[in-house]
Amino acid sequence: MNYSSIYRELRKGKKQTIEEVSRATGYRVSKSFISKFERNESDVSFSRLCLLLDALNISLNEFSFLLDDSHVKDDIDIFLEQVSSSYYKKDGNKLQEIVERERQEYQTTGVYDHLYKSILANVFYCDLHQIKLSDNEIKSLSDYLFGVDYWSKYELIILTNCMTMLPNSIAVTLTDELINKNQLFGGYDENIEVKTLLIFNTMINCINNNKMYLLQKYINELDKMNLDDRFLLAKILTKLFKIIDETNIKGVDFLESEVNKLTSFLNYIGADRLKLLVDEISDNYLVHYSGN
Repeated sequence: MNYSSIYRELRKGKKQTIEEVSRATGYRVSKSFISKFERNESDVSFSRLCLLLDALNISLNEFSFLLDDSHVKDDIDIFLEQVSSSYYKKDGNKLQEIVERERQEYQTTGVYDHLYKSILANVFYCDLHQIKLSDNEIKSLSDYLFGVDYWSKYELIILTNCMTMLPNSIAVTLTDELINKNQLFGGYDENIEVKTLLIFNTMINCINNNKMYLLQKYINELDKMNLDDRFLLAKILTKLFKIIDETNIKGVDFLESEVNKLTSFLNYIGADRLKLLVDEISDNYLVHYSGN
């Protein structure tokens, strides 16, 4: 399969028409050109290819992976860094500014990427101020993710970072969809990292909603991935959720003892932020455990 055919399959998998792709490029790439390109009747310049990939929210990293080519930084990574930076600085005004900017871009251009980015930024804003995401935003996000056949890093990052704001039934169903059908980029290291983080966030969502019985199936999925030492963070968090799952049988003393072993190790290697994360997840579990 040549790269024109690969692009056509990606476009169809993203449920995008040629008209929608052309519009997403600001009509810098015409419908007739896209049609010829997909039929392999016209060569495409690098700049035009970048526009076409951006229109599908497919990074050059992922497209080049299919072609066994080089890698570059993704637009969604850059956007997430901007949003995360504002969140950790507790800069609600900046987050709101990003939300409004993306909403305005969506209203002006009709390009859905701006809608989903506005929702992503608003998730961070809502979390900062301890408020809920609107039902309309949840519906827009769910409709999009359920409708995509080919999940790329873009969809993984959007869902992973919005997971805490989704109703448990939607969060679990979308994660199960991912596990079952994310084959296109499934072996790509960056996406493995995002995929494991998504599963962890789903398990946190389950704990917050007292769905402890669902933890085991996600632990099994993580075990199937056979994560090596490059994914040390994922291995540590997998161990933590195994401890939490066993606590339902062995009791709180077991949890405290095992978590203490983990945090002692993290203290030893100076992983302060990871230690705080482990403490936060285990403490959050204890709140729900004591409520049962």
